[in-house]
This record gives sequence, structure tokens and C-alpha cells, in this order.
Amino acid sequence: MHIRSWALGVCALFLGGAIPAAADPNRIVSLDYCADAYVLALAERDHILALSADAARPYAWGRDRMAGIAQHDGSAEAILDLKPDLVIHSGLEHLKSVHMLDRFGIEIIDIGYSQSLDHGRKALLKVGAALGEDKKARHMLASIDGRLMAAQKQVAMLEKTHKRPSALYLTPSGITTGRGTYIDEVMALAGIDNQLAENGVDGWSSVGLEALAAKPPAW
Repeated sequence: MHIRSWALGVCALFLGGAIPAAADPNRIVSLDYCADAYVLALAERDHILALSADAARPYAWGRDRMAGIAQHDGSAEAILDLKPDLVIHSGLEHLKSVHMLDRFGIEIIDIGYSQSLDHGRKALLKVGAALGEDKKARHMLASIDGRLMAAQKQVAMLEKTHKRPSALYLTPSGITTGRGTYIDEVMALAGIDNQLAENGVDGWSSVGLEALAAKPPAW
């Protein structure tokens, strides 16, 4: 792997990083499952060259939309073979590939990992601008904000007669979240108290069976 990376670096130096970026990209690759969601939501289907290896996993948003779209293994070699004019990633993984692709002059958009709904909004608009799909991104954002506003009104009505339930967000691998994440924010908007946040925990964490048994959440 180190030899292949070194060879690619030498090639990049000799070629001068000569893959030009298109004004309106039509050969798009997403590098991880977070980026997959933005690309599937905004890009024209025939402009998507490939999605990440995680795009079809049960937890991936848009897996029902990706039939017929190729997937890659995240290596710089595989992505260079596709000859993309735009690569989108969230900084979660494949950072060595990102650095190598950058040396070849491929346009790279880093949307970052969303820790809040506001960050997600900005990422949506950023990808929309990069794809030449500003109007679609703004329309999608307006729809999302409209649904959030409607949900908040429903929650406000329910809270007049119902106590807010307590819940624990838990992934299949046992990862949960406290304060300061978009999951905590969504739970609050839905009228649900985040049990881990109530316990004073910040950010992403793990939880053991003993802790769950000692204080089981309502949900």
C-alpha cells in the first residue's frame, strides 16, 4: 500500500496534477456514507460515478435510491480510475486518498461531519453550490425547515397535556450521544428528553448494560 501511494505521488509530480475541475461537475464521486446522502439528494443521477462502499448498508440514507450506481473501496487508485471532476467527503475516513486526489488537481469538497442541524443546513447549501444545484438545495432546505416548524407546533400542543418522555439514542454497536450533537438537537425538537444529556454527558459515548439496567429509559 505504501509503495502504491508513493508511486501515485511521483506520477502526480510529473503530471503536474492535471485533472481540470469542471464549472458544472458531471462526474461526481462521494467518499463516505455522509457524503453519499448529499450527493444522492442533490446530484443528477447520471452525473454520479460512484458512491462509497457503505452506501448500501442498512444505516445509510438513500440506499433505496442507489440501485445501479457503482461503489468504490475508498482507495485513491480506484477513484482516479473513475476520472471524477468532483469528490465530496465529510472528513470521516479515507483522508490519505483525499490528500492524493488533491495532488492530482481534482476538486474536493469537504462538508465536515455535522454536529448540529445548522451545520447540516450549511453543508446542504455548500454541496448544492458545488453541483450547480443551488435552487434544489434551497427548496429542500425550505421543505426541511417547514417540517421542523410543523413538528415543533405539534410538540408544543402535546406538552400541554403530556409529560416529555425520556429516551436513549443507541446504535447497534452500542454508541449513544449526550449534549451537543445533532441527535440531541433532533430529540429536543421532537419533545424528547435525552437521558444521557440529563446525566451530564457531552458528545458521543458508549453505554453499558449495567447503566441501562440501573436507569432504563422510557424509550
